Amino acid sequence: MPARPGRGEEVITNAIRLELSKQRLSFWGMAAAFAVSVPLAMFGAKVGRIALSEAMEALMMFWTTVGIPVMAVFFGATAGAGLRREPAASAEASLPLPPRRRAAAAFCAAGIYLAAVAFLVAVFGPLRPEAADIVGTGATAVSRLMAGLAVLCVLYLALTGFAAAYVSGHGLAGGLAGAVLGGSTAVFLGLGCTLSRLLPGPELGFGWRALAICGLSIVAAAWAADVFVERGERRVNGGRPRVLLAFLCLACGMVLSASFVKRSAFEVLARTFLKDDRPRIWEPEQAAAGTYLPAVASAERQGALAKAQEGALYWLTPEGRRVALLTEEPVRLRNFLFGPYWWVDFSTEWGNDGSLWVLLSSHRRKAGSGEAFELYHGGTGGRLSLHSVLSASPAPRALVRRGRELGVLGRQGDDYHFAPLPEKGMPGRWTKVGASNSEWNESVANALVRDGLAVWAGTDGRLRKGKEKGAFLCHAITVAGKTLFLVPTNEGERSYASVYEGRRLVRKVWEAPDSRRFALERAADGTWWGLRDKSSLHLLTREGEFLPPISLEAALKSLPAEEARNEAMPRVLRVEGGMLWLLAAEGGRLLKVELATGQVSRSWDLPKGRALTGPSVTEKGFFLDTSRALYFIDWEGKARKLEWKS
Repeated sequence: MPARPGRGEEVITNAIRLELSKQRLSFWGMAAAFAVSVPLAMFGAKVGRIALSEAMEALMMFWTTVGIPVMAVFFGATAGAGLRREPAASAEASLPLPPRRRAAAAFCAAGIYLAAVAFLVAVFGPLRPEAADIVGTGATAVSRLMAGLAVLCVLYLALTGFAAAYVSGHGLAGGLAGAVLGGSTAVFLGLGCTLSRLLPGPELGFGWRALAICGLSIVAAAWAADVFVERGERRVNGGRPRVLLAFLCLACGMVLSASFVKRSAFEVLARTFLKDDRPRIWEPEQAAAGTYLPAVASAERQGALAKAQEGALYWLTPEGRRVALLTEEPVRLRNFLFGPYWWVDFSTEWGNDGSLWVLLSSHRRKAGSGEAFELYHGGTGGRLSLHSVLSASPAPRALVRRGRELGVLGRQGDDYHFAPLPEKGMPGRWTKVGASNSEWNESVANALVRDGLAVWAGTDGRLRKGKEKGAFLCHAITVAGKTLFLVPTNEGERSYASVYEGRRLVRKVWEAPDSRRFALERAADGTWWGLRDKSSLHLLTREGEFLPPISLEAALKSLPAEEARNEAMPRVLRVEGGMLWLLAAEGGRLLKVELATGQVSRSWDLPKGRALTGPSVTEKGFFLDTSRALYFIDWEGKARKLEWKS
């Protein structure tokens, strides 16, 4: 026969049953509120003529982000105030149970009811799709950590509501105090962790810190509640200093979480990361100035542009030097919490002489006066100087090249405007170039053809005089002082690239028995490369030599099984002395491959992390930007972590 529970266990069990009976009205009220909210949401969707799925999604978002935290405070405050409410408090004082255990029983009953309503919401409510990402097999470490933090925050809300209501002896006042203490803590911790998801930074580092703070706050609040219960039952072990310390412990969660979000904000804002210097926003893709301007090509190979989230732009060198090109005032915590701190953006382009042009768009430059647009110019050796202040109508959006001409693209409503670079101190002279995105694209294409940077061609490999039916834009490739056009050509079942010098067909290369793509990218050293398929490569050297297709099968097979299984398309970084430097394994491995045989000569593991942008290649190596840090890797695979104070 099973052993009979001890007398103490019977008493605590009966106390929990008593508290469940006292708090059942609160439970049924909350359960009814949820039950009524579902048909109300359905009715609102019908009246508002919105999709039922969207209405249910909004309802679930409300219950998970607002409803359950409010219930936690409500149940905790009800339990705490119930221990002080007369005449029940006097009647229960005669029970053979210490005050601590009676308080624990009351809080356990509140926790049971809270868990029951939360389970009701999760099981019978319209589950949000994100729930599967937390409890499913595909859940990430970050999502599970955030889920754990949310559970601890709900527990802390219930505990602060319980302690505050017990001290005050009033459910409403205690609930409001608990909501302020626990709610502010939860908001600060959530904000600090959100930073790690929205902005580059060590995600798990933020999460573990938040968990530690929340856990410490729960322990401190539990100790404070214990002191308040002893004081309330006139069994005090200590004097006023002990009670004062208990009040401080009850508020420590808010203080620690505020400090956490402030430190998190400044850590993220000080994070320097590589700027994506060629965002592919505007179609058709424009020929990069470095392909036909030697000064630009030389400048690009000397370093990389880096941006700090607080609104500073730097030039980084392979030696580890950081030059401040543009800086802004550090973000104050008040502006970080309540202002659009992130509205600082840079658009950069190289001038024909290798100098740098930067269009700065900021909502922080002139408080209350709207967005400011400033054009800066100079070299990468020091601070850039203010060249012009541009008006907000049309609003400048990016520095672009329209053919060979460098200027500013602006938007006014749906209209696109273009202004050549203005004289120093002068405003831009805007010209409307289109009333839609397609018209802007057409004007860019016409400018590229006009300036000899592109031609119209057909799939038969012949050049066209204009944009005819079936024609496509073929961009120029500049090697060894010659401007070439590689036109993908299909002829029956086979395909090849037709090579034109100007409008003269000079040769046919890279013939294949099936349809192939011949889109090439330019490496920093002037080599043009393109993937024939996942395991073979086309190369056009900077001397103008078309190499036979190079097999990468042996190189890719040399990768570890896990990396080979997740292998993305490799990227060519450099071709020199019969060797090919290849970035593979999604940026996790550098391969040095022999061009003649396709065999791997050497390979190096690179620093791990979530790559934020593609590698920025220089003459001496390349910069690699991960979610953890910035690195410079030389051509012998040696990685150097770049650290600066910002």
